[in-house]
Amino acid sequence: IFFSCAVYFCKLGIITMYVSSPRPKGFLRLFVWLAVVQFAIAQTDADSKVALVRPFAPSDIYQLAASFDRWNTYLPCDTGSSTARPDLYLCFSRDLNTDAAAKNVVHSILQQYRNDTEPWHSCFNNLFAVSAGLTPSEDQYVTNTTLAYTAIGPNLQFLRIARNLADQTWEGGSHDRFMLMEMDTRPVKKGWLDAMILESKANEPFTIFGSNYRGHRWDAFWLRMPEALRYHINGNAMYNLADPYFEDWYANLSSIFADGRHEVAYDVRISEYVLEDRINLDLFRRYKNTAKFIANYVHMSIVPGFHGDEYMIHGGQLVNEMPTDTETISLVVSDFDNPDDLKKIVDALKEGYHPFREVFIYTPNNETSETIALSADVHGVADNMTIKYIKRTEAAHFDWCNAPVTTKWMAHTNVYFTVRQPTRIPWSLAGKPILHYTGDNYCSQFGVCRASKLRTALFASSLGADVLEGHYRMSDMVFH
Repeated sequence: IFFSCAVYFCKLGIITMYVSSPRPKGFLRLFVWLAVVQFAIAQTDADSKVALVRPFAPSDIYQLAASFDRWNTYLPCDTGSSTARPDLYLCFSRDLNTDAAAKNVVHSILQQYRNDTEPWHSCFNNLFAVSAGLTPSEDQYVTNTTLAYTAIGPNLQFLRIARNLADQTWEGGSHDRFMLMEMDTRPVKKGWLDAMILESKANEPFTIFGSNYRGHRWDAFWLRMPEALRYHINGNAMYNLADPYFEDWYANLSSIFADGRHEVAYDVRISEYVLEDRINLDLFRRYKNTAKFIANYVHMSIVPGFHGDEYMIHGGQLVNEMPTDTETISLVVSDFDNPDDLKKIVDALKEGYHPFREVFIYTPNNETSETIALSADVHGVADNMTIKYIKRTEAAHFDWCNAPVTTKWMAHTNVYFTVRQPTRIPWSLAGKPILHYTGDNYCSQFGVCRASKLRTALFASSLGADVLEGHYRMSDMVFH
């Protein structure tokens, strides 16, 4: 910026001097030289090419075609912006020439792009269809916890994407950076492509720029998870091919995968590599998990408004929100004579960004009640909330049975939890609350989680809620 301003003001000075000087030739040569320098800077910026890569496997073929409908709803770019247009690559895990279904779907997408039939087409410089060339035996991704976990397919496909782009063996020429965007990464705001390019450019230098896990489904066993998993940047991220550490982490991945070690996915392997060499502060600082344009919410049920400023989300099931204008819900809280913890949850409730209008707190202490005037709830509606303290006369696990609830729905928690702001209740299309929980292989490494998943399987058929695969806790439930 400083240099550009200097060039600008130098030009103004040169023009003034040129007009008044009896010997303009020297100034003219200087003017031309500065103009060339500024053009070179602008050209370097223009030549900093970005590739957006969408990897897909045989099981993703039809999902790939349908995913672009969302791109018309959330247009990738501001068509009037000056942000450089990236190349878009559709990368099939196997060989497009030998898979008729994949070839037909990709051909249709390419034909539509050439005819410029969709609004999102203008956001890209070019569209290419490429193949990773995996064999059927290589193209495997097994996450079922009853079988041996293997990420061989995504691991090898990622390596081939990075190598082909770095070596410029695919159409499209050279690229400095590429963004990986899998099928479960979706835009939630317009202008997500511009945001991705501008933010990544502003955060150079980086090796990898993306999001760590920002959901809450791992909270119960977070500290027991491997450090590399907790702090890894999800694979849907921006990769800097021009970074000096690119070849280092690529060689590390290649060596590990050449030995057939695919029990860990490539993004966690990169995290292991960075953490093992954390004494290298330069590398550690270039591994940036602070991206705002994307957030990793894998295994989460996400209602509209839950996510923050990000333009794209990875993972997470997008669901509706309980309509509090037609549905009512109370909260029952179990207190165990913990005044500090009780104060925290009561203070959080008084902030008002939640749907609860009746709160029943079961406590060993005396009964009382208070009515709180809430300025607004999650929908911006002002209302009152009644908090009733009820002295417990039976065992604590009867609290939620004994509460004099008058609303249609009820939730239960205890003072060891708090109420996040804002609190929103996931809601299904069938008009029922959604019971959400973790259903991944990491959870199943722990006995408590395995037992919860088993109870879910036995209990699911009698629940008045839509059950997503995984485990649950009572504090995650909404009762009718």
